[in-house]
Amino acid sequence: MKYNLLNLSHMKFLFNTCIVAVLTLVVGCDRVFENEIVSSVPPELHVIVLGSDSRNDRVAGASVALYRMTEDGPEATAWVTKQTNAEGEAVFTQAELAEPGLFQVIATQGSRKGENTIKYLLLNDGQTLHFIQLA
Repeated sequence: MKYNLLNLSHMKFLFNTCIVAVLTLVVGCDRVFENEIVSSVPPELHVIVLGSDSRNDRVAGASVALYRMTEDGPEATAWVTKQTNAEGEAVFTQAELAEPGLFQVIATQGSRKGENTIKYLLLNDGQTLHFIQLA
C-alpha cells in the first residue's frame, strides 16, 4: 500500500496548527472561577418504610433501627433508632451516623418486620433514600 507523503505532511501540519491554536486559546484566556453555591443540603439518610409493593403505601409510626455491620455481622445493639413520621420516613443526619459504613436496617411495626443492608457513604450533600418493605 502506498502512502502519499504530501498528504501525510499536510495532515501533520493541520494537526500541529490545531494544537497550537487550542493551547493559545486555553493559555491566553482570562479565567475566573467562582463557585456560587445556591443552597447546600446536608447529607441525610431517609429510610422510607412501605407496607406493600407500592411506594405510595408508606407506614407512619414504624420503628427503624440501624445496626453497624462488622466482619461478624451486625452489632448487638442498635447504633440509632427512630420512628417514621407521617410520610413514613425516618431521617438520620450525618451527625447521628457519624461516619460512612455498612448498616443493617430493621423496620418494625407490630408483628410486621422488614430488614436489609445499606452502604451509606456520606460523600455528597443531599438525601439518600432507602426503601424497606414490611412483611
